[in-house]
Amino acid sequence: MKWGDFFIRYCSILFITLIAYCLSYVPAFAEYPKAFVGKSETRDVSLSPDGKHVVLLNTGYYGGNRHVDGWDEIEIRSTLTGDQVFLRDTEEWFYTWVSWAFDDVIIANGIKLSWSRRSGTQAQPQLIAIDPETGESKTLSQGRKRSLKRDISLPKLIGVDAETRSIITIETEGSGTALVAINVDTGESRILDKDKGDVRTWYLNAEKEPVIKVIRNKTRSADRYYKRNQNQEWVVFYTHDLLGNSFAPIAFGAEENTYYVISRPAGAEFSGLYLFDLETGTYRSKLFEDSQFDVVSAAAYAEDGELVYAGYWDDTYQKHWFDEELSRPGAMIDKAFGDQANWRLLETRNEEQSWLIHVSSPKRPGDYFVFDRQSKKLRRVSNRRRGIKRKALTQPEKINYKAHDNLDLFGYFTPARNGSVDSPLIVIPHGGPVARDHQDWDGWAQFFSFRGYSVFQPQFRGSGGFGRSFEELGFGQWGLAMQWDIYDGVAALEATGRITTDAPRSIVGASYGGYAALLAATQAPDKFQCVISLNGVSSLPGLLRQYDASDPYEAYIKQIWEERFGMPEKTESDLYAVSPLSYVSALQAPVFLLHGTKDGIVDYWHSSAFEEAAKAAGKSVTLLPLEGAGHRNYSDDLNTEVLIQMDRFMRQCMPPHRLTPVQQEALE
Repeated sequence: MKWGDFFIRYCSILFITLIAYCLSYVPAFAEYPKAFVGKSETRDVSLSPDGKHVVLLNTGYYGGNRHVDGWDEIEIRSTLTGDQVFLRDTEEWFYTWVSWAFDDVIIANGIKLSWSRRSGTQAQPQLIAIDPETGESKTLSQGRKRSLKRDISLPKLIGVDAETRSIITIETEGSGTALVAINVDTGESRILDKDKGDVRTWYLNAEKEPVIKVIRNKTRSADRYYKRNQNQEWVVFYTHDLLGNSFAPIAFGAEENTYYVISRPAGAEFSGLYLFDLETGTYRSKLFEDSQFDVVSAAAYAEDGELVYAGYWDDTYQKHWFDEELSRPGAMIDKAFGDQANWRLLETRNEEQSWLIHVSSPKRPGDYFVFDRQSKKLRRVSNRRRGIKRKALTQPEKINYKAHDNLDLFGYFTPARNGSVDSPLIVIPHGGPVARDHQDWDGWAQFFSFRGYSVFQPQFRGSGGFGRSFEELGFGQWGLAMQWDIYDGVAALEATGRITTDAPRSIVGASYGGYAALLAATQAPDKFQCVISLNGVSSLPGLLRQYDASDPYEAYIKQIWEERFGMPEKTESDLYAVSPLSYVSALQAPVFLLHGTKDGIVDYWHSSAFEEAAKAAGKSVTLLPLEGAGHRNYSDDLNTEVLIQMDRFMRQCMPPHRLTPVQQEALE
């Protein structure tokens, strides 16, 4: 993890008084994007074992100003009254997660900053145990002090062993990774497993023994799943390409040597929930499959692995309950929040009578609630983004439309906050392309809507979540039918009167969405006024050249790309014909490129080559390198910076309608 963000945050503390004073009178523009995509006020939460309290990891405040970074806080609140009962507000500390491991122990992973004239600012990772009654803490483990300019690895909690009063963490050990059990009373540790590779995680059985290990390949484009053979050696039993549907272990199964997994086996139309046999590497049984949508998640009780529900996305998040007794409290929660809310179960405590849930929707950035099954009461314990008022947000509308070949499609249209049909339009095709959008919180869509833009998010053929057949409709259609699906969606907005025919419009996308944006700029140069690509593909043959065919895993990923591009029926010449880099001379709209310099999926070359060719052709193009960033999973601070830069470009290239007094008041 890069600590440049922490360095900036640390230095800002030195000037915090002046900043807070200024912000108390004038709301800074740069803070607006941060409210939508930056660090949330509550970043982690965990229930006490008796369900009576909750511990919160909060982003600190200073001077009462929202979104002004201070030192992090660890807060305990009563789930019965909502009252604060404890606050750990120590200077020079930042935290990454908290967990209420035992009745008398809260675990927090923190970084303590220090400064000296000789060494400058240094960071030291520490795992601490906090007594919830007294607030006293002790260090369980700590790493070396390192400069903020260097990478620092932090432990990841994956389990709690009640029998030995130990927590189980993943930690960096030299150039490898180790699975470590740490006793919370003595601080003594023991290594359960270790590997020289890039281990993403281990999965444990009921005895808290590692039974599955996941290692990412060197190009960071595929995960290899390992299990132990009869000789207790780790062997590969599954390879999951990060471009496609997931193979996701959920919890240990009710039968020995089994695990519940979400997968789409060969020949299956939809992803479902299965019982997987670790000994044979086969699926024992299918537990649930929806008839229209892929299963994407599931919940199970941590103590015994009992399945609670399987979840899938229609427009909103839906659940299939495995027990009628559990479905009744689920129905109560559904009724309390309404049809537009999406809620998920995070933790259960107090013999599964206390549920910690997260609730979100397009107009709800995210709240944490505790539901007591005995009293049937819900209590909100935290709001993730208290800096945004509901009146600043807009409800998206589902738009059904026909593609040029009569295929049924849909997209989500979020009107500009001022509600005008002549507002500028931003089209945002999603990445993947095996991905999709939902009617849920979307920081980009809500921010641009607030700024005065309408937003359209088309779900083109080849999108994920709708089954194998719809996904495969996109094979061989990059730059062809998939691209026209986007244009057809915009035409449907015009035909239904949601935008005017002369309303300015731009296209913005990341990853595959960035490719679609660049291709629109070159293939249909008169359609869009401005173009933004984040980590977008500019050359399909160039993407294939990233992979070393002599490496079996890279060859596997290359084969997946070739299948999606429609090869071998499609030739390299066909791929050049749908590559934005081939038509740079046709550009009319200004183009803004952002790209992670360490992107292992779409190489930085795609944006640098496009910039070089466009400038040589005398076109308007700007490239912003995101130093050290990969393809996705950006920090909150980097997400904020990306949105600030995109908004700055859009305001100059396609100005939004001015904020109304009501809109201005909403963020003040």
